[in-house]
Amino acid sequence: MMDMKNVAAFMIFFFMGVILYAQENNDKAKFEKKGDLVEATYFHENGTISQVGFFKDNKPTGIWKVYDENGNKITQAQYDNGVKNGRWFFWKENKLTEVEYDSNHIVKVNDYQKTDSYIVNR
Repeated sequence: MMDMKNVAAFMIFFFMGVILYAQENNDKAKFEKKGDLVEATYFHENGTISQVGFFKDNKPTGIWKVYDENGNKITQAQYDNGVKNGRWFFWKENKLTEVEYDSNHIVKVNDYQKTDSYIVNR
């Protein structure tokens, strides 16, 4: 079982890698100005949505959602002016990991495992 630091490090590198990959391949992106925000939609090579979120002053803000190539949501993140805040969720197979951030610092990590009839918090 991974400890909290390993889980957090994996999730940080995974999610930042997704954002950096999408930004480097911006020919597969759509940007739409909405008031003082810019909605960003990035796409996988197969045309499905890779991630959706907002920027304010070139910093991620609000809820960001990341999807796999089949359209399944794999990550939901929350930013406040480029700072990780609130609850982040990571889905993988039958497991949900919830990471709570406060000003870029991990406060708590919860793992939930789906079984045949219920979800177990580990």
